[in-house]
Formats: sequence, C-alpha cells, structure tokens
Amino acid sequence: MAFEFLQSLQIEHNLDGNDESDTELGEMSEGEEDSTPNSATPLPSLDLDLDLDQDEEWTDELVDFADRLEPFTEFSGPVHDLPVDSGPLDYFKLFFPDSVLNMIVEETNRYAEQQQEAKGAEDVYWKPATLADIRKYIYTLITFGHHQVPELSLIWSSDPYWRVPAIADIWGRQRYQKIHQYFHLADSSHQPGRNDEGYDPLYKVRPLLDHIRNVCSSVFKPKQNLSVDEAMVAFTGRVSFKQYIKNKPTPWGFKVWCLAETATQPEHGLGHHVVTSMMANHLEKNHAVHFDNFFTSVKLAEDVLKEKNYLLWNNPH
Repeated sequence: MAFEFLQSLQIEHNLDGNDESDTELGEMSEGEEDSTPNSATPLPSLDLDLDLDQDEEWTDELVDFADRLEPFTEFSGPVHDLPVDSGPLDYFKLFFPDSVLNMIVEETNRYAEQQQEAKGAEDVYWKPATLADIRKYIYTLITFGHHQVPELSLIWSSDPYWRVPAIADIWGRQRYQKIHQYFHLADSSHQPGRNDEGYDPLYKVRPLLDHIRNVCSSVFKPKQNLSVDEAMVAFTGRVSFKQYIKNKPTPWGFKVWCLAETATQPEHGLGHHVVTSMMANHLEKNHAVHFDNFFTSVKLAEDVLKEKNYLLWNNPH
C-alpha cells in the first residue's frame, strides 16, 4: 500500500495529562512496549444497506462487496490555484504563506521581550525579528539537512573546506543564533500548566501543527479508497510523550495517526516496481542485487535476470 496523501496527523497522547504512559525519557527503559492505553471509546457501527440476509452465518467463501457500494462521485485531486509548472518554492508558500511567517515574527519578538523582562536585563545583541529573518531561518534549517559539520560554527568558518556559502553568505552567525534562541510559535505566558484544565503538551507548536493539517485537508481531495494507519516520527530527545515500540524500524519517537489515499498498486507489486525502477541505470552489468522478504517474487527474479543482473535474497533467519 502506497501512501500519497497525508491528511491528518495526531500525536497519540492523553491531553488531560493523566496518562500513565506519559513518561519522561529518563524514566523509560528500552524494554517498555508501546504505552498506548488499551481502553478507547468504541467506534459507532457502520450501517451499510447492502441487502444482506441478517440470518446468514459466517462462511469461508469470499464475497466481493465492490459492486454493492454506492458509486464515488466526489471530486478528487489538487484544490489550489498553482499552475502545473510551479516549483518547490511555490508549494512551500502554499503551506507557509506570509500570514504564518508574520505570526512567527510576532511570537518570536514577544518571547524575546518576555525573556529580557524576566531576566531584568536587555539583550544588547538582540534586535526585533523581521519577515526576512524568519524566511532565512527556515531556509537555514532546511539547508542544514544537506550539510553535516562537527560544530555548527564551522558553517561560518573562514576555512573553505567547512564554510557553507549557501548559509554564511546570507547572514551572520550571531544573527542566526539570536533568532534561534528566541524562535517561538505561541505565547508561552498563556500556556496552561500540566495539572491545569486545557493542558496541551503540544501547545508551543499547536498553531503551526493545526495550520499544516488544515492546509493538507484543503488543498487536496482524496479518491475513494482511504487508509488509516500509524507511523513513527523518529525522535530521541527529551519529551514526555515520546514512545518506544519494540521491533519497529523506528522504535523511538512520536506515534502519529495518518489518513492517506491508497494508490493503485503497480502491475507486478510495489516491491517489483521499487527494485526495477531503482535499477534502471544499472542494467546488463552483472550486478548482484541484495534484498529482503518485502521484495521477494519469482517475477522480479525473472525480470532482473533477463537484464543480466542477479538477485540475492537475505534470509533474516
């Protein structure tokens, strides 16, 4: 099953703050399982008028319900005004319009003022953030993903081996550090305490999280077939609602629920499609391609052998 449309995210957590699984990192052990409570509000039954005999008993014979469902007539696809030749920056602005960036400017400046007032001293290196500053900051965070350095300060190094002009040439290290120090998305002075009514562990990111979810729902309408599944967002820092799920590819992190559109499977299966598409530039070179159970199929082995390559199955047992 391929996921193409991420419509909804929700970190699994008891927002009342009474969930016993809400444990700090220092209190969790790697032997702990998924701490999600087993009790949940039962879902209402779905009453489909399928003309089924209520007295029918269970049977081993499969019944195809596809022809009994009402036809899907809703519009599906993108719902925005961007032209088909739009670039990455255009889509970025679809999710991060100036209204959102101006909100970040306002909250960042508010937090800087609050911190200076609380300390009773002026930060002589601080000057109010601007829209341009926030744009540069987000751009810098994205660019960090392409440049790994032992120390952050090396990005602004005079040594060309370490210096990253894409960042160092647009602003100085001190300005970046000050924006990073005070960067904020919500007014911390209004954050409810852990034992207070309305406590939200995601309070500090809630405005942006809600905005992204709303945009995902508004700019794309899914086709008929949807899938609800869970996913893990890797995270190893200190936060109370981080979870550990044994035997997962990503055992530590945030569990999120996803509503996704299910895409049509490739003709010979997803595993076959992934291997053949990724090997497109390496055909007829006698490569030995190693793979695991997910990709295993006779059809894949036959097709790769036709292209003068070989498949080697890595048996996990």
